[in-house]
Amino acid sequence: ASSVFKAEQYEKAGAGFMEVARLHPQTEYAPVSLYNAGLAYKRMQRWEEALAAFQNYAQKFPEKAKAERVAEEVAGLYESQRNFQAALATLDGYRQTLKPEEDAWLEVTLRMGEDALALGNDARAIETWRAAARFPQRGHVGRLTTLARLGELLERVGRREEAVVVYRDLASSTTKPEWVSAAKARVEAILAESVRKP
Repeated sequence: ASSVFKAEQYEKAGAGFMEVARLHPQTEYAPVSLYNAGLAYKRMQRWEEALAAFQNYAQKFPEKAKAERVAEEVAGLYESQRNFQAALATLDGYRQTLKPEEDAWLEVTLRMGEDALALGNDARAIETWRAAARFPQRGHVGRLTTLARLGELLERVGRREEAVVVYRDLASSTTKPEWVSAAKARVEAILAESVRKP
């Protein structure tokens, strides 16, 4: 099954991996086979079969699934189908198994905000990104990205004073000149606009 996967014969690979998992459910080959079957079906955009393989893997091998970050694969499948509610629920459940100082927690939280935004739930996106902004590594690129997205959203919903605070946090959290310059430019633009308004 691995050789046909590498040859991009995903139909044969998916079936082969599922057969290995079925015939050898108690061996070390089963979790790898289920995961690879999910990937093969994903490549073919056969979302339901990919989802079934990943969910079967997560159910039978929860510790391995957490280490492989299978919940993120499942959420990605839901996102591909534009089922952002299911993606958000999947990511939220996974995030609860992580520690807030882990990189994976930050990445999942940032993604949850994007899914909330795709659902049109600005309030949840803001709440989610505010949680991510408290990530302990102030200069972490995921935190900086979160601050930029949060600032943009706060501006868009008319909460400009809060956006200024976020952009200032962004400018003071990085040494990258382009990030500092962009954040300071947004602060200046917001303040200039507020002076012009009566």
